[in-house]
Amino acid sequence: MNPRIEHKIPIDIIDYPAILQWIKDHNGRILYPKRIVTSRYFDNFRLEIFHETQEGIIPRKKIRIRNYGSRNLNILKKNFSFEYKLSTDNMRLKNEKKFINHNEFLKLCNFGIYDKKYGTCFPILDISYKREYFFVKNIRLTIDRSIEYKIVSPFLAENLRQISHKDKMYVCELKAEFNYETNQLLNNFTFIRTKFCKYERGIELLEMSEKFEVINK
Repeated sequence: MNPRIEHKIPIDIIDYPAILQWIKDHNGRILYPKRIVTSRYFDNFRLEIFHETQEGIIPRKKIRIRNYGSRNLNILKKNFSFEYKLSTDNMRLKNEKKFINHNEFLKLCNFGIYDKKYGTCFPILDISYKREYFFVKNIRLTIDRSIEYKIVSPFLAENLRQISHKDKMYVCELKAEFNYETNQLLNNFTFIRTKFCKYERGIELLEMSEKFEVINK
């Protein structure tokens, strides 16, 4: 696992031009071409990962499968990345297993992923967005726009699995190596920072937790 510092910052659409100007003023550059990113998040029957995120419990994990180029993972035939993300007090550790093929992806979605802490976890939520990549002041900065959340849980009826939501917020994320001075990272970026997690926000916006509690009674 590679330790790093991460800060996610939700921003209003009207602040987007100001952030682009900030990047320009600080001699930032485009790191990669913009692209669609889609992740499928896994959790157990009790949504423990979601609740731990809500309550700020650490250490905690996120389990997801990710691909690029389409908002519909089911139609992609190229390789997927399978990621465990571990959060601790002051850093994020990401262990990424690359090159899962489409058949392996379908198997994990159908039969679940076993985790020592959470037990068997199944697909819960797809989150997709358009991501822009920049590099400024030795910080990797990304901006996620057009964020969409869609329920993919097998525990719900077919009509509930069609529920989706388009977010009005953008998300800016700052990433740096673990030895980067945190205060320097935050002082360099002058926009207001608040706690933000796409997985947590997606479930809350879709009001999934209440539906799961009813189903599991």
